[in-house]
Amino acid sequence: MSQPIDRLNLYCRLMTEVKPRLAVIRDMITHRFGELPERFVQESCYLQLRMICEIVALACLVAHGDVIGTRTASTRKRYEADWMMEMLQKLHRNFYPRPYEQRVTEKTATSPRHIDHEEIKTGFLTRDDLIACYHECGKALHRGTVEDVLSLNPRTLSLKNVNKWHNKIVTLLSLHMIRLIDRKHLYLVMLESPDGTVHAYVAEPADGDEFGPEFDES
Repeated sequence: MSQPIDRLNLYCRLMTEVKPRLAVIRDMITHRFGELPERFVQESCYLQLRMICEIVALACLVAHGDVIGTRTASTRKRYEADWMMEMLQKLHRNFYPRPYEQRVTEKTATSPRHIDHEEIKTGFLTRDDLIACYHECGKALHRGTVEDVLSLNPRTLSLKNVNKWHNKIVTLLSLHMIRLIDRKHLYLVMLESPDGTVHAYVAEPADGDEFGPEFDES
């Protein structure tokens, strides 16, 4: 069985891959590459969104590699993000990343500098959102049917939707925590640290026992 730190290192490699894909979406939306045809911009963005959905699903699978059922031969051959989400939910209901916001209280004459982490409750990519985004990307990345062509009414893609998914992913991943099934370890992951790299930590209960119910999913 791999150790939490080994799985976390692999998890960070996957998060590192997410960062330039998010940057490409931003650059496409803001026309940093020039004025490209809108449909090409939309389709390129949807391709990156689909890849990000798959990477997040794979990262969850890696993070919970100690859970019985995640290491089967059939699981290792699957790439579909929706399938992985549903499979992991059955094995460990607290598998999905949970977003946090870091609040820093600066040092004063009477108190030291203090950092708190407050959980974000809305505006992030939920499990259901990830599956919905994945399916939307799948539809967007097909040219359509003969009926679509004959109707002369091209399918409508939306940069508004692209921007919505992008922002939700950023909110989820910028600073997030993952509860491992052993209840003795948490992953705390920062997508963009001050030095520009992904930073991650393995946290353990201060008393050496287990994390309490406040770390369980409500």
